[in-house]
Amino acid sequence: MRATRSRRRGLLELLVLTSIIEHGRIHGYGIYKKLVDSAPSYWKPSIGTLYRVLNSLVVNGLVTRAEAVVNGRRVVYYSVTDKGVDEFFKIAECILNKIYAGVKLLLPALASMKTKDNRVDYFNTVFENIYTLLKNYLGK
Repeated sequence: MRATRSRRRGLLELLVLTSIIEHGRIHGYGIYKKLVDSAPSYWKPSIGTLYRVLNSLVVNGLVTRAEAVVNGRRVVYYSVTDKGVDEFFKIAECILNKIYAGVKLLLPALASMKTKDNRVDYFNTVFENIYTLLKNYLGK
């Protein structure tokens, strides 16, 4: 159970870092809303866990923290540092290499079962979704 919790926390760190990079500057509740809105329904990080992760990212120099007063309320904004961007690229490269290797390994077996087993249709749908996502990202 400890390893699972550790992996989830690592994933949460990546998701938080990704949200901050995407927005440039964002407050904690904005990150929380983005995570909850885009996460699977069975997973919802607690706000306390999110702020522990944010503090860890600040302590490790991956993110900066700045306070501002907005409409009379104190708001804490987070921004990524150069070190945070470097860490993001390291993690992203690792994830994409694993995905590529996994897909490359799966495709021959899936291709051989394409006409024999309708469960392959699920993977075809996933691959089509990935293709559409990449096509939109690459602008082609």
